Amino acid sequence: MENKLELYSQEAEQAILGSLMMNNDYLLGMDFLEAKHFYFKDHQLIFERIITAIASSRADQITLKAFFVERIENGLSYMSTLFGQASGVIDLKDYARLIVDFWQKRQLQESLQKINFSDDFLTIRDSLDDQLIDYGFESSKQPQHISKLVDKVIDDPKGELLFFDFENLDGLTGGVELSDLIILGGLPSSGKTTLCLNLARNISKKGGVIFFSIEVKDSSLARKFLSELASVNPFRIKQGNLNQGEHSSLDRSRKDTANYQLMIDDESGMTISKMRSKIKRIKRKMDIKMICIDYLQLMTPQKKEFSREQEVSKIVEGLKKIAKDFNIVVVALSQLSRAVHGRENKRPILSDLRDSGAVEANADIVMFVHRDEYFLERSREPEGSKNYKEWLSLYEASKSRADVILAKQRNGQLGDCQFHFDGLFSRFTQL
Repeated sequence: MENKLELYSQEAEQAILGSLMMNNDYLLGMDFLEAKHFYFKDHQLIFERIITAIASSRADQITLKAFFVERIENGLSYMSTLFGQASGVIDLKDYARLIVDFWQKRQLQESLQKINFSDDFLTIRDSLDDQLIDYGFESSKQPQHISKLVDKVIDDPKGELLFFDFENLDGLTGGVELSDLIILGGLPSSGKTTLCLNLARNISKKGGVIFFSIEVKDSSLARKFLSELASVNPFRIKQGNLNQGEHSSLDRSRKDTANYQLMIDDESGMTISKMRSKIKRIKRKMDIKMICIDYLQLMTPQKKEFSREQEVSKIVEGLKKIAKDFNIVVVALSQLSRAVHGRENKRPILSDLRDSGAVEANADIVMFVHRDEYFLERSREPEGSKNYKEWLSLYEASKSRADVILAKQRNGQLGDCQFHFDGLFSRFTQL
């Protein structure tokens, strides 16, 4: 007869409760532990009561005596049992983690029993991914004394920073800190996807990057990437109509792509929970430094909110949490509102971010891609008109020029970086 695996430890639960009653300070190292993690109902009740007692005064055999007598069978005798189990306990955090581990396994077991196997596999997988995130557990980060933090910033002032290998942009940012959320805004066809892919290319030479392409298919993104490396028109790559020189350049660049730690994911209907699951899987095999999302407003909310602005707010908060939890840089592309078109000065400002309140508030850095050429092309003056020469002069001066505007930076200066924009080969190069 097969033995059923016991997904609990009565001794560990008793040791935790007895030790907490003996020394309330033990709770400081276990603030991730909750009553629901205990297997036995009485232990859940006792833990809740200990927490309540500590919050108001203290929890010991005197303050808890009445509770044990009234709520726990053989209360005083069981209190003595708990105190007995506490003796000799050295590191309670290990016991607490064991209790949580068992709880996670019980929750997973319950989820597996509820699976509807008539659903397709992807639906089942996504459902399990969402639930596993809910069951996820990371020990809470403990407060640190200011003296230790000061020592850290003096001894290692920079920490680990990411540099995009664009000297002008890196000069303004001073390097981007891991856990930063960067919003890269721009109008459609302004070049924001191209710039983001260029940034991803440079970072992926040094560390892992995941590019979540919600709008553009992975094959189209791969052509843009290859076009930039090989200086071959992506339209010609798509058609396969290449000359000998272009064939040779593509062959060389194809081999070079092995040197880039860049992953492309073009799944639609991307939610925060799906994204977290994918990052976790890839992080086991690759040291992820940055993820990119193209683009923010196409992400799917976990649940329907009262307004689209509230949904975007939850998504942006989720992206910032991803940046902190995984200690990575998150670059999220964002559409701009139509307000830009209604102004004489077309340079984007923070309020132009679509659903701007939450986006601006959560971002550590907000950058905009701005090209005067984009607007001048759309306001072309008829040849021979009185304003044509003025328009032509402005248009010629703006061709292939782009500004990357740092409109917000928590830990650095604001300003503009000038780039040459080569749309044909999907390339930004600094001026």
